[in-house]
Amino acid sequence: MSVSILNGPTVTEFVEDGDAFDKSNGDQKRKRAVSMTLSLRNGTIDPEEFRSEMKEIMLAVARGIGNSPVQVALETESLLMRAV
Repeated sequence: MSVSILNGPTVTEFVEDGDAFDKSNGDQKRKRAVSMTLSLRNGTIDPEEFRSEMKEIMLAVARGIGNSPVQVALETESLLMRAV
């Protein structure tokens, strides 16, 4: 675990940097999460749907944080840790 300072624009830039965001969502850990997650439509969630949902969640986090710097404790493998 690590303590970092981030703000909304930092998270937004990370999400909008397609290569960095896609690479983070392509990790083996994320692939396992995709295979274990269930969707209401057909019982599975494909990688593109997972990426889209994660992008929406991360942008919501960025909007919630706003422009103010926030000190947060982050897990080493978390998406937010990759943003800072």
